[in-house]
Parts: sequence; C-alpha cells; structure tokens
Amino acid sequence: ENLDSPGFFVHWPFHKKYYYAYKGSLTIPPCSEIVYWFIMDEPLKISKRQLLELQILVASYLDNNCNLSTYANGLGHVNRPIQRHDKHEVHHCDRGDYNRRKLRKRRRELRKSQKNN
Repeated sequence: ENLDSPGFFVHWPFHKKYYYAYKGSLTIPPCSEIVYWFIMDEPLKISKRQLLELQILVASYLDNNCNLSTYANGLGHVNRPIQRHDKHEVHHCDRGDYNRRKLRKRRRELRKSQKNN
C-alpha cells in the first residue's frame, strides 16, 4: 500500500473482503434514506495528507450557486447523533459469504429487496 499517494483510489470492490452493509440515510439534512453504507471490518489506511485533503474537501463544499454550503464542523466532521435502526437490516459479509452458492443466493435476495424498496 502506498500511503504517500495524494489520490483517493478506493473503488468497489474494496481491497478488504469483510464488511457490514445496510441501507441508511444521509448524514446531512434532509437525511433522506437513499444511501447504502459499507463499513469495513478493518479500517482502510490513508496518509495524513489524504485525511487533510478529505477534511478540506468536506469543509469547502459549494452549493449549486457556488456558495459555501457545508454542514461540517471545523474538523470536517458531518456526523449526527446515532439513529435507531429498527427498520434497517444489517448484513455482515464474512468468509462464509464467499461460498459461491451463498453468494448467488445473497445477490437474489438483494435484487428482490431493491425491487421492493
């Protein structure tokens, strides 16, 4: 891993295999439930420079009229209080999910749930 690289080259599939996933909401108003969140079992490593670039990017967000329109605090955080997850199904992808039969079944389940939403 090259942690000195200033670029952000994290694409699906991630380099890490195991993760938690759920359909959730935006962290900023209007907090619409239109996001699929993927949380890795192990943190991805980035350099200090990459972290700084992310903080600057989030803190300097411009709206459609080119006005500063960030919800971030001074550190670039846009988190909100923890929300209840009564209706959110959390899926944990681990070693067992890489069994081909289970993987096909899970894909069918995901397609079915996406059609129902």
